Amino acid sequence: SGLPTYWFRSEADDLVAAKGYKHLIADVLKIKKEERVLALVCFAMGSWVAGTLTVDCLKLIATEGYQLTIFPAGIEREDGLNALRILGPEFDRILIYGYPPLLLDFVKDAHDRNIPMGEKVSLIPAGDKNSEQWREIIATLAGCPQEQVVSFYGSADALYMACETPLTFALKKEALQNPALYQFLFGETHVASMPGMYQYDEDRLYLEAVNDELILTIDRTLPLVRYNLRDRVKLLNHQEMRTALSRFDFQSKQVFELLDVWKNPFVIVGSRTDVAVNYYGINIYYDNIKNITDHPANVPMLSGSYLAYIENNYAESVQNFHIEFELNPGIPVTPELVSIISAGALQGLKESSSEFRKLCDHLQSKADPIVRI
Repeated sequence: SGLPTYWFRSEADDLVAAKGYKHLIADVLKIKKEERVLALVCFAMGSWVAGTLTVDCLKLIATEGYQLTIFPAGIEREDGLNALRILGPEFDRILIYGYPPLLLDFVKDAHDRNIPMGEKVSLIPAGDKNSEQWREIIATLAGCPQEQVVSFYGSADALYMACETPLTFALKKEALQNPALYQFLFGETHVASMPGMYQYDEDRLYLEAVNDELILTIDRTLPLVRYNLRDRVKLLNHQEMRTALSRFDFQSKQVFELLDVWKNPFVIVGSRTDVAVNYYGINIYYDNIKNITDHPANVPMLSGSYLAYIENNYAESVQNFHIEFELNPGIPVTPELVSIISAGALQGLKESSSEFRKLCDHLQSKADPIVRI
């Protein structure tokens, strides 16, 4: 949507963002001050906000008496893996922060090398929302409970905004078993590309949904007033959620017990409205392709990184939809593998996009994506 913007931030911004980071550590993960914690920060450093902000916020939390040792590995995977192998056994808890595709690669490598992880590990992804299949896969590889994979919602312009909580976990789990609840919370979105669900502090961040797009107002060094993030969202305050949930038949009373504890409002985040490949007039969103890379059958083969683009063949008046997938290390490229992934890509797009299904009905095999490895 244009050139990236450089977002200046001050110590005051960091102090506010640190409250969100602390909320995740102390309230969601229940880490106590006396516990020895190794925090591996595997976000990119430099001009990208997530890495430097996370390090700065963790340093501020440490000044409050938390026993944090912060290792800023960045995206240098070997540095992070060595720290996990050598330093990890000396700590009571381990936090690993990272972008979801790179975090999954990191945990896969640690698992394959028999580097100890287990229940003391918590994984904290940010940058993308993740499916529940992804959460199950990465938690299984790490050997930790799924509730210790806690995403937070942030951006370069607004910094830390919200995070998952035990209540959002319980609601998503219940929704997967309750179609009516799923439709109320998440709409018609396919289960594999389930929207992100977070709770936020309304004393710090004022959110509005206008035409289903997120409009935020926040007081920071560069104040944002009714600023459009271009995320598709649904907002519910605590009472709206409680009232709505009373209409559904629940399998478990846990949700209502958690409602009495976690009283912040909810932001449910779907696809971005300004990121899509336009193919024969229909929008193919990031989530539609993530639906393919997150499928359990593909996770052992695909890293999660991909390139999608449209090629216009004006001579024949056709468009070609290309997707190039990256394989995990050690997976050999064979014609059979390309065929399997191609078939899976076509099926995944049909499952997650009603517009693409209609296009296939009209164009038949001409609508099939051209898949490369």
